[in-house]
Amino acid sequence: AIEVVVDDMLVAGLNFIDEAFKLNEKVNNLQQKLSSTMANIDKELKLWSSCIVDLHLMGQTDENILMESKVFHD
Repeated sequence: AIEVVVDDMLVAGLNFIDEAFKLNEKVNNLQQKLSSTMANIDKELKLWSSCIVDLHLMGQTDENILMESKVFHD
């Protein structure tokens, strides 16, 4: 009877370890997905910030042109 209990405990222990490995693999996959998502977000943010800088520079240029034309007309 004790052998059966020990066998059951061993099987339960092995199943537990197996599940732990499976969960660990899932966590690793999620971490990789998260990491690549973060990298994509980072790329998007850099793209947006460079667009904003470009727009800002264009705006300044337009402002300068307006100021110059005002001076010219006055």
